[in-house]
Amino acid sequence: MLHETLRDKSYRVIFGTDTVAGQRFDLALVLLITLSSISVILSSIASLDQQYSLWFSRLDWIFTVIFTVEYCFRVYSSPWPRRYIFSFYGVVDLLSFLPSYLALLFAGDSYWLIVRMLRLLRVFRLPRLFMYLSEVNILVRSFYASRRKYLVMFLVMLMLNILIGSLMFVAEQSSTGIQSIPDGIRLTLALMTFSESHEFVSSSFFSQILVFCSRFLGYCYIAIFTGIFTVQIAREMQLQSQSIKCDHCGRMDHHRDANYCFHCGTLIDS
Repeated sequence: MLHETLRDKSYRVIFGTDTVAGQRFDLALVLLITLSSISVILSSIASLDQQYSLWFSRLDWIFTVIFTVEYCFRVYSSPWPRRYIFSFYGVVDLLSFLPSYLALLFAGDSYWLIVRMLRLLRVFRLPRLFMYLSEVNILVRSFYASRRKYLVMFLVMLMLNILIGSLMFVAEQSSTGIQSIPDGIRLTLALMTFSESHEFVSSSFFSQILVFCSRFLGYCYIAIFTGIFTVQIAREMQLQSQSIKCDHCGRMDHHRDANYCFHCGTLIDS
């Protein structure tokens, strides 16, 4: 009975986010992942690694032990241990500490470099840990609700890109060495991302018009994407507030976390 109780408690803390202990555990895990990532980034700087290599090694083993204990508890408390072990996050959790132990058998700087790089895989858990936040859920729902608009926008931009790239091939093949339409499309994409690829375009009037169109297309892509996303976020926030109604006066537009009606002061039954 004690074994089952300990397992259930571990599951609520490690996998759950509806309790104070579970949220504190997630916040502590976020802090550990952040510190581990910072340690990996700083250790990649040659001057710092030469001066503080011993401290980086100690920190690496501290994080290794902590992540090992956490992984064992996850396997122990999971209702389906095999499913967790072979899941994406299970593999990420395993790779965050297993190479450190393997490095003991294979000495060398190259192996330690692989260990430190694999430690960065742990950051893939951050989006998972933030999913319980209502603000993140609004962003996810907004992006999912706008997926068809993004698809249409992408197809239109793709067709325009192919058109401008083809015209770029016709205009520049004799002067800049653009040998194919894919080369023109690649140049158009570079211009859309505001790189310095316009230096490879001749100064003819037609070529400069194509450069301007490519730049303008890049600005339009950013403006349309952000516009669609902003409108959908506003809509999701409005729907979220309108879904909460006061039973006493019938007023809507209450915030999701509101406990009392802003009009009559009655306790809201949420």
